Amino acid sequence: MKRNHEGQIYHSHGRALGDVLASTMLYLRWSQENEQPIKMSTWYFKGRKKGYSYKLHEILELFTPEQTAKLIITDEKPTIRHSSDEGIDQIFQRIKHKWHPSNVTSKIIAYQFDGKNHKEKNFPNQEAEQDVLNYINQLGYQTVKLGKEKSLNECAKILSYSFSFVGVPSGMSVLSAAVGIPYIVITHKLGQEWLKRVKYGPFIICQDGNEYKQIIKDYHEQGLEYFRQECINQDNWTEWLKTCWTCNDCGQLETLVEPSRQE
Repeated sequence: MKRNHEGQIYHSHGRALGDVLASTMLYLRWSQENEQPIKMSTWYFKGRKKGYSYKLHEILELFTPEQTAKLIITDEKPTIRHSSDEGIDQIFQRIKHKWHPSNVTSKIIAYQFDGKNHKEKNFPNQEAEQDVLNYINQLGYQTVKLGKEKSLNECAKILSYSFSFVGVPSGMSVLSAAVGIPYIVITHKLGQEWLKRVKYGPFIICQDGNEYKQIIKDYHEQGLEYFRQECINQDNWTEWLKTCWTCNDCGQLETLVEPSRQE
């Protein structure tokens, strides 16, 4: 049954980058599924001064004009907010910068370890962060830090040609889902149950840097088949691969297995 959006003005479920990006994804999907314009306010429910306009306009630049054709951005006061379950129970469509399965040969791993909200998810100290980065380097990869020092478009472009992304639960993890890159989330003291409900695409959850080092070693050696076996949301694996592929590609996507990557 199609939802009727007539007369409604929606607003993001939160003001953080991940919230605004996921909310935008949801409204784009609604506008396409219902073939009906969706209005999205730049206000947050706490008022115009609590808005997220600057993030929203940078996010919209990540999409094609065809994708955003029926999304109407307005400065009008919002009338409704979607539920948190609606926001996480969706497979993301791809933005302009798309990760391709051939990038399992890339020698770049992108990362972000300094999420702003929920400090319990962050690394306990700089030494623990550096230990992970040193291990990645030992496997032969260059690490590239993402975050506020770069534009969203720059971050998306880097993700599109990287081997994988690793980070704490943050906006960059949500952006990774939009690009389609295999990503690994380190939660530390943050609970994992809510993350297991997120349906943006396949990803792997781990507890700390030591567990991540074993995961990235196995992924490095075994390729996408390892990622497929270990990720959550395995049921949308085939759909995820199709969204990463371009129209000129071919292959048996359901059984795609990359050969072991030996140095």
